[in-house]
Amino acid sequence: MRTYMSPRGHVLLFTGDPLDVPVVTLESYEKWYEMFVVKPDGTVEAVDVRILEEAQEKDSKAAWIDHDFHPRLLYRVAEILRGCTHDVAVEVAAGRWVIAHWKTDGEFHEIEKPYELHAETLGSNLSHGFGHFETLDDCKREMERLQAADQWPKGCSAVAVKDDDSEYLLVNGEWKDF
Repeated sequence: MRTYMSPRGHVLLFTGDPLDVPVVTLESYEKWYEMFVVKPDGTVEAVDVRILEEAQEKDSKAAWIDHDFHPRLLYRVAEILRGCTHDVAVEVAAGRWVIAHWKTDGEFHEIEKPYELHAETLGSNLSHGFGHFETLDDCKREMERLQAADQWPKGCSAVAVKDDDSEYLLVNGEWKDF
């Protein structure tokens, strides 16, 4: 059975001969940084972030939170690419989504520490995650602790992303929404 690899060297969930249309799939890996498409010629490409954004604009429930893709996002991307989804990729995405973001009663899971602290070089894809915190002030204290220990990446800004996709940038000691 033919297998496919992501550009960073992880096996993709889709296996077998390429189809006549692009197949949207994911890595068989614990964290997803990108979604992939296996083209009819058998080549593999990461789905452009602009396509992910377009899919999210078309369907507000087609979310991407942290390292999890809502299964609806795979369907919307496949529609845009005039392709199809890989059933195993959809099932794995659905399972991860349920485990990470839903309570057993079907309500959206509000995590105890909704702010995720990142060090980012703005305008690039480079990001270093430093954990989840209850408040923006907790994020600031952790960044200051890391800076004092010389563990904060040089030239990076502090960015906190709340689970509802709000983003805050630390500017002159104050968190600014952006």
